[in-house]
Amino acid sequence: MLQSFWTGGKPPQAERTHVWNVSGIRWEGHAKDQKLESRPFSCAGVQGMYVRFYPKGIGKEGKVGLRFGFAPGHDTVMVQVRITLDGWARRTSGVRSSSFWLGSLSVKEAYNSITVELLDVKRKLKPEEVVQVACIAGERLRVTACKETAIESFGVVGGKHDYKKSTMNGLLGQTGEVLEVAPTAVLLKHDNGAKHWWGHGSLSKLLTTDEINAMTVR
Repeated sequence: MLQSFWTGGKPPQAERTHVWNVSGIRWEGHAKDQKLESRPFSCAGVQGMYVRFYPKGIGKEGKVGLRFGFAPGHDTVMVQVRITLDGWARRTSGVRSSSFWLGSLSVKEAYNSITVELLDVKRKLKPEEVVQVACIAGERLRVTACKETAIESFGVVGGKHDYKKSTMNGLLGQTGEVLEVAPTAVLLKHDNGAKHWWGHGSLSKLLTTDEINAMTVR
């Protein structure tokens, strides 16, 4: 599991909160799928954050879009956030990769402010800090059944892979065959044919028959 970014304890709420005032913006000139982006901001020691705001909606459903992310060079943490838009609030259930969507609010005629509160921050690992699972192609590994552990296993600075909940949630706790081993992740082929990358920290080796027998109480 990743370590907390705040080594001295969780800062007070006021230090973990940033407010973007959007009340002075004229909205009638904006179109669907058109974004506004805040200036990069910092709070509680975390730097380079931004919010993208789609006030007239985005995508097929046309709901208001909010995207949280980090400016280049600042993608070194995983965060749990609460974003509030005029009283409507959404939060992530745990720490997430440093760019993600929060949405599903119906479009309004006007808006006042967007508040970002950092609830938890975990420091991503440097690639050389990753503890790799010793494995080779053709071997079978088991994926953790814990979703948060699986998500945090992708918390590597500069990592090329991420957790895709739409296809990976159903594979938690299952086994898969190793297809490829990379420094920060392993590609597995699962019994349903799905191929997915998993962080090393989410994987474990299967016990051999001899190991199982050795554990048996006689």
